[in-house]
Amino acid sequence: MRCDLTLKMDLLGEKEAQELFLHEVRHDDDPSRVHLKQKQKIQQIAVQVANQCAKMPLAIIFVARSMAGIKDLREWRNRLNELKGDIAGIHDDEAKILEQLKFGFMCLEDSIVQLCFLAAASLLADDRQVYKTEIIQNWKERGLVGFDRQCEFADDKGHVILNQLERMCLLQVAPDQQIVTMNKWIWKMAKKVNC
Repeated sequence: MRCDLTLKMDLLGEKEAQELFLHEVRHDDDPSRVHLKQKQKIQQIAVQVANQCAKMPLAIIFVARSMAGIKDLREWRNRLNELKGDIAGIHDDEAKILEQLKFGFMCLEDSIVQLCFLAAASLLADDRQVYKTEIIQNWKERGLVGFDRQCEFADDKGHVILNQLERMCLLQVAPDQQIVTMNKWIWKMAKKVNC
């Protein structure tokens, strides 16, 4: 959650979950001229999406950040319907959380970022800690980064993707900014996506 100290968080109450979602999606910060009525409808749908996230802070943040910047009411409704469809009929809490995280992953629009995340997850199994340089080297060996640019700029692209994955809470970077880890829930979701 963009802090220097890692804290274990319990499930949130409904109002707290909604506030966190709206904060992370930054709905109120939008300076565009989206019609006020449409903005209110989007906010109502955003609250419904937040309510689908099992009140788990990680799921709320990840799904919210995957939807940040969406201004089309139809896209919001579609995403809500997709999320509801993905978790409908799932009664096991763990399975529901993994499905919600998978939904956020599927909302990532760049397939290269998705593939880089899955490749990083394979390196970070069993609570491993890996240097950023090792992850980027793995991506280069797999042809995920560097195939379209000179060698000296391939590392820059790798760092851009690492930063994006960190902002989305898919990776955790140690305070020294060199070592990467992955939350156990995120790793389980990656494993489920790879199956």
